[in-house]
Amino acid sequence: MFAEIVPVGIPLNSAFHYSIPPDLQNKLAAGHLVEVSFGPQRAQGLVVTLSDDPPVGIAEFKPVGALLDDEPVLTRAQLDLGYYLAHRTLASLAECLALMLPPGLAKQGDTEYELSGQQAEPEGELQFRLMQLLEQRGPLRGRQLDRALPRRNWKAAANTLVKRGALTRRPVLQPPSVQPKHVRTARLLVAPARLPFAKLQLRHSPRHADILDHLLGLWPAEPSLVDVLQRTRAAEADLDPLVERGWIKLSPPEATVAPVYPAAVMQQWVAKHGGQYPEAAVVLNALSTAPGPVPVAGLPGASPDIIDFLDGHDMLRRATNPARIVLTLHGSKLNQHAQALRRPSKRAAVLDYLATQGRRVPVSWIYAETGATLAMLKDLAERGLIDLGEEEIVRDPLAGDIFITTEPPTLTPDQQAAWEAVDACFALAAAHAPVAQPPILLHGVTGSGKTELYLLAVARALEQHRQAIVLVPEIALTPQTVQRFAGRFPDRVGVIHSALTEGQRYDTWRRARSGALDVIIGPRSALFAPLPNIGLIVVDEEHDEAYQQDPPLAPYYNARDAAVEYARRLQAICLLGSATPDLVSYAKARRGDYRLLELPRRIMAHGEYIAQQAERLRLEPRFHPVPGSAAQYADLPDVSVVDMRNELRAGNRSMFSRALQAALADVLARDQQAILFLNRRGTATYIFCRDCGQALACPNCGTPLTYHHTGDTRTGVQLNAPTLRCHHCGHSRRQPKTCPNCKSERIKYFGAGTEKVESELKALFPEALPLRWDWDVTRAKGSHDIILRHFKDHQANILIGTQMIAKGL
Repeated sequence: MFAEIVPVGIPLNSAFHYSIPPDLQNKLAAGHLVEVSFGPQRAQGLVVTLSDDPPVGIAEFKPVGALLDDEPVLTRAQLDLGYYLAHRTLASLAECLALMLPPGLAKQGDTEYELSGQQAEPEGELQFRLMQLLEQRGPLRGRQLDRALPRRNWKAAANTLVKRGALTRRPVLQPPSVQPKHVRTARLLVAPARLPFAKLQLRHSPRHADILDHLLGLWPAEPSLVDVLQRTRAAEADLDPLVERGWIKLSPPEATVAPVYPAAVMQQWVAKHGGQYPEAAVVLNALSTAPGPVPVAGLPGASPDIIDFLDGHDMLRRATNPARIVLTLHGSKLNQHAQALRRPSKRAAVLDYLATQGRRVPVSWIYAETGATLAMLKDLAERGLIDLGEEEIVRDPLAGDIFITTEPPTLTPDQQAAWEAVDACFALAAAHAPVAQPPILLHGVTGSGKTELYLLAVARALEQHRQAIVLVPEIALTPQTVQRFAGRFPDRVGVIHSALTEGQRYDTWRRARSGALDVIIGPRSALFAPLPNIGLIVVDEEHDEAYQQDPPLAPYYNARDAAVEYARRLQAICLLGSATPDLVSYAKARRGDYRLLELPRRIMAHGEYIAQQAERLRLEPRFHPVPGSAAQYADLPDVSVVDMRNELRAGNRSMFSRALQAALADVLARDQQAILFLNRRGTATYIFCRDCGQALACPNCGTPLTYHHTGDTRTGVQLNAPTLRCHHCGHSRRQPKTCPNCKSERIKYFGAGTEKVESELKALFPEALPLRWDWDVTRAKGSHDIILRHFKDHQANILIGTQMIAKGL
C-alpha cells in the first residue's frame, strides 16, 4: 500500500508518496499524523489519501517512518476543506492543513550534531567553540546551537568538521511542545486497622506515647488490660504494635483456685477420700501448702474434671484474673520511646491525610496540607505504605467557572417566525435531503434576539446527535457568549481562541476530537475544531472584518466563507447573523443564494423589570408590549452626527462635543452608564516634526507610529514611560526628545486614541469611573472577562474602548 502525504511546516502545495510498511498497513488512515523522511531531514506529515497501486512514473518509495498519533488528527471533511482553502486562497496545502492542528503539535525537522570520537584539531575560534560545546553538553540540535552561538555562522564550521570526520550529524524530529498533562498522585495502601502499626513504624504515634507514659507511671506494677484501655482511651488493637516491637507483653486472662477450708480440714478430707480419689488428693495437697490463690495451670494434676469435682464438693473456689500488661523495657528507655513518638512527623501526617481522603489525590494537595516533600512520599512508597502514580488532568479554560443554568424564554412573534424557518432546515437535513440547505442570513437589529435563535439551533443539532460550532469575531465576545451557551448546555461547551495556553487549546482539541464536547465557541480558529459530526455552524456578526485572516498569517482566508463551504460539505446548517450584514452576503440573500430571515425590532427585558428601572432612573421608556409575551419591544435609539468644525468655531477646543458633554453629564447624574467607542488606541496617532515635516514611522513596515503615554510592558520598556509603538508589527521605541532627521525639538502629536479619551474624560468629569477596554489592557489571561464583569457589576460607569466594545454589549 501507498500513502499520499503532505509534509507539515513546509509550505508546499503538493503531496508526496510513501510506501506503507507492513506493521502500519492496518493502522494508517487518511488524517493520520506520521513521521517521514523528507530530503535530508525528518518531518511530520499528514496522510491525505491511501492507495493500493503505486503512482505512475515513480520507481522507488521511502517508507513511512512512524505513526505519531493512534487516532487521526484531521477528519475527512477537514482534509477536503484544506484542499478548498488551498485552491481558493492560492496558499499551499500544507499551510491550509496546518490551520487545523493545535499550536505546538506540529514540529519541523532538525539536525543533531555529535563528536565522532576521532581526533581533529579545530581550525579557528568558531570550530573550537563548537567542539567545546559538544564536548561539554553532549549531542546538540541545530536550534540549541543557534541559541548557544547567536549571530555566528556555525553551520559552515560544522559542515567542515563533518567532512573532516570530527563530527557526525543525523536528521531528527523535534518533539511536540504540547503533551497531555499528568500530575503525580498518591493513595494509601494501608488498611485503616493497620494504620497504628504504620505510624509506629514511622516513629510517630501520640496515642502509643500516652499508653507508654501511663505504664511508666504504674511501673513496676502490672495493670489490667481493661484499666489501661479505659485510662488512655485506647483500643485493644492499639497495643499490637507495642507488642510487635517487644516493648510490652500481654498476660492473658488466668484461671485461679483457692481452698475453702483451712489446711487441716483439707488434710482430713484427703485422709478419708484420698484412696478413692487420688487425683483430687494431689490437688488438695498442693493447695493446702500454697500461701494464696494458685493458678490452675500451675497445679499438678489439675484437669478440668478434677477442678469441677472439687468445686462440686465445695472444697475450692474458682476465679479468673483479668489480662494484664507487662513492661519489658527499663523505665528510662521507655521514657525515651514515648518522647520520640510525640515528635511531629510529616510522614505520619501524610498517612492521616490520605486516610481521610479514601482515594487517590494529587501530591500537590498533600504538600499543601502536610508540608511533606517528594522525598518523604518516595520513602513512604518504598516502605509499602502509599502508592505513587500519575493521572492525566484536563486543562479546561472553563474549569472553576460557575454558569447559571437557564431555560429558553418565550419567543416573540418575529423570533417564532424565524425559528420555524430554521427548524424546517433541520428537519430536511435530518431526512437526508439530497440537496444541501442554503446558508441562512439572520438580519436582526442589535438586541432583537438573534442569540436565542442560535441557542435553539444548537439544541436542535444536539437532539439530532450532532455537534455545533459557534464563531464570534473577537476574543472579547467569547466570555459573554460562553456564559449564555454554557448556561443552556452545561458541561458540553468548549472554547478555543489564541489567548489560551497551548496546553488548554491542545486538551480542548483532543476533547473535541473524542466527542467529549458538543459545542465549540471561539473566533475564526474555532472553525477547525475536529468535531466528528458537525450539524450546525453559527457565524455571529458575519460582516466583521476580524473573520478575514490577513498578512503575514497565511493563508489569507475569510472564516465566514470557509464556514459556508464547510457546512455545505458536511450537509450541516450554516447560520449567519448580523445587524449590518456584509454587502456580499446581503446581495446573495436577496437573489436567493442565501435564505434571508429578518428580526427588525429590538427586544427589551421583562416588563416589570423595565418599569422598575425606568422609575429608578426617572426615564420615560419608549417600549411597546409584545403580544403573548412578558418581553417588550424597544424603539431604536436616536443618532446624532456632530460636525466638530462647528464646535471649534464655537470655541470648544475639546475632543468632546458640547452635546456629548451634556449627555455624559446627564448619564452620570442619573447614575447610568455610557460606552464611548473610538477605533484608535494610544494617545496620539500621528507624530511629526514641525520644522522638517518628517513623520515618525516604523522602520520595519513603514506604518506611522502611535504615541502611548502608558508605556509598553510587552517589549520591556519601562511601565508608565511614554513610547512610540507600531500597531502592525509591534516595533516599539522610546519617546524621542529631538527629531531624528533635523534634531529639532518641535515634535508635535496629533490625533486621538482611547488613552487620550480616558485622560480628557477624567479632566472633564472627575467624579466619573472610567474603564478602558482595548488591546493594550487585555493581554493578561482572563482580562476580557474581568473588564466585562466589572462594567456589568457597575464598578465603572463609562466604558472606553476600540471595536471590542462595539459587538453587541
